[in-house]
Amino acid sequence: MQQVVIINGGTTFESKKEYYDYLKNIQIDKDRLLAKTDWKQTIARDLGDKYEVLLPRMPNTAEFSANGNPGGPPSPSRRSI
Repeated sequence: MQQVVIINGGTTFESKKEYYDYLKNIQIDKDRLLAKTDWKQTIARDLGDKYEVLLPRMPNTAEFSANGNPGGPPSPSRRSI
């Protein structure tokens, strides 16, 4: 059996300030938030039984240390979606 790995990611930011600025200024497009079926939900069926499709989720923000640089320990309140 062959495997297909599709890595889904998001937006990353250089600092917490950049992230907070993004959150303050983002324009929400409700249509983009509505449930819909895209190719990631149907690829396993479309490829058939000879493939195993893996869909790991990646974080969409970086963790930061106390001085604002990437690489700090994860926040205890942070959870995977």
